[in-house]
Order: sequence, then structure tokens, then C-alpha cells
Amino acid sequence: MSVTAPLSWRSAAVGLAVREGEHGPCADAAAHYLAADLTMAVAVVHATGTRPEAARLAPLLAESAVRAAAQRGALAGVLHAALAVSDPGPEGDGPDATIALAVRRADGHTTTAWAGECRVWSWDGTALTLHSTGHDHSGVRPGGTPAAEHGVTLAQATPALVGQAVIPAGRTLVLATPGLHRQLAADTRARLTAAHVSTPQRLADALSQAATATPGTARADAAVLVLS
Repeated sequence: MSVTAPLSWRSAAVGLAVREGEHGPCADAAAHYLAADLTMAVAVVHATGTRPEAARLAPLLAESAVRAAAQRGALAGVLHAALAVSDPGPEGDGPDATIALAVRRADGHTTTAWAGECRVWSWDGTALTLHSTGHDHSGVRPGGTPAAEHGVTLAQATPALVGQAVIPAGRTLVLATPGLHRQLAADTRARLTAAHVSTPQRLADALSQAATATPGTARADAAVLVLS
């Protein structure tokens, strides 16, 4: 299964692609939301847990995150989504997720926030720059380590633990779930971005379809969102 959803609104253009891996149903999702003041919020989510539950949860998390973020900012969007997975349930094994989110105001000011392994890159015309520092799934290290240096998932997200960054003006953003950076080499990501950056939907499709399984592994779910 592959989902695409292009959107253009004045100076903002969004390309979105979600590709199911070999162990469906798909537990990755992407969403975008344009507020009344023309603030655009975009997000990708990778949910974990039992497949049916994770597949139901991922799009709900993405949608709730972007709607909150467009009104209250990137950090608020991540924390709003975190409420849905903050309780582990009676068995203590409730679902979790990772997320990357970006907010672009009408004046072009862009911020991003993330929890977990989802990624945020920007394209400056010549190179992809990674802004998110991939939190792994190892949990929070003690001793006040900065959020950028330790593992944190959405269920663990707090204001102090969510990674945040300001994106330089005029750049195209690429947000992706772990299925992209785990199964698509950095040079291939850069080459495809250079070739298709002028058309966000074409770039999202190209990146999501290019990610392939490595020997001994299965093809993973992947969600890609491009904002230009």
C-alpha cells in the first residue's frame, strides 16, 4: 500500500508518501494542517507495539500533533500527541511511537521538534542537513544528559526531553520515519532530493519507494513528508 497526498497553498507546497513494508498493516503515518493564520504544521509518526494497534494509532497521533502544533508550536504538538501514549495500560505494554514535526509560519519562520528516531533534514540547494539527532529506543539516561544525546520515545516526552531546532529560512524540509534512513543510504537520499526537490510530491514518492531492505531484513514501513 502506498499513499500520496500533495498540497499547495500560496507559497507552501507539501508532498506526502506513506509506504507499507512487508509486515503490514502499516504503522507509519504523515499529516499536515494549515491554520487560519496560514501557519503550516507537518509531522511523521512511527508507532510501535502490536501491529493492528500501532497501525490504528499512527495516523491519529500525526493528525492530533499537527493540529495542536499549528496553533501552539512544534513542542506543543509533540507533547499533545504524547498524551495518547503516556499511559501504558493495565498490562503495562501499551503502544509507543516516535515523531518528527515542523511548523512554518506565514512569514517563513520554521521550527521543528522530535522524539525518537524520526528524522528532519533541510535542503539548502546543495546538501541535506540533518537537524534531528536520532533518539534511539534505549530510554532516558540519568544525570541530565541533553535531549539530543539520549534515547527518548513519544511516551517519555517532556518539555526537557523533546529535541528542538530552528530551521534556516528558505529551505525545503524532509521529514521521515526510521524506515527511510535505515534502508536508504545518505548519498542516495541527497541525489534523489537534488533531482526532485522542485516537486515536493515527486520527491516524497521517490524517497519512500527507494528505501529497500538490506540482506537478511524485511522492507520496513516508511513515511516521508516534504515541505517547501
